[in-house]
Amino acid sequence: MNAVTDGFTAADRERFRNLLELAARTPFEGDRENAIDAAVRLAQRHCMRMEEAALSDREPRPQAEPFQPPPDPVWAAVLRSAHLTDAFIAADKRRREEALRAARARGLDQEHQRLHRPPPPRASRSSRQRRNPAGLAQVLLNETTLSLQSISDITGLDIYTVTALKLKLRATA
Repeated sequence: MNAVTDGFTAADRERFRNLLELAARTPFEGDRENAIDAAVRLAQRHCMRMEEAALSDREPRPQAEPFQPPPDPVWAAVLRSAHLTDAFIAADKRRREEALRAARARGLDQEHQRLHRPPPPRASRSSRQRRNPAGLAQVLLNETTLSLQSISDITGLDIYTVTALKLKLRATA
């Protein structure tokens, strides 16, 4: 398989489309940059620029046979109204996109994002109560490789008390 002449495989086309969709909808700048970088690498693997890859990403649509309207006048009216509904929806989408573009140009979207930004995560609140020094020393002796002097400094116990705890823990083990 030649990547230059064959273009995207179906799996690569799907991967490229997913990367572009992720970049378009993620609110996180880092995720957006990573998705775009991955899409660029995928396009370069097939010796294409992003624009070429985006154009080749579109699968050709099969040509549908022209629809022959039924001869019944009632169905003809239904089809006309369905067509008008589709045209109305398309026009409404265009109006919405233009309004969004104008709002972003005025900076309204940035103001909305600034106002609705979630608060930064807070550090967990630690208790002001001190732990039992002897219990803390036992935990440190069992679960760490800290020296006896370090444990003594952390707990505030003297070195002899920490040593006695260590020896008692050895006797029970």
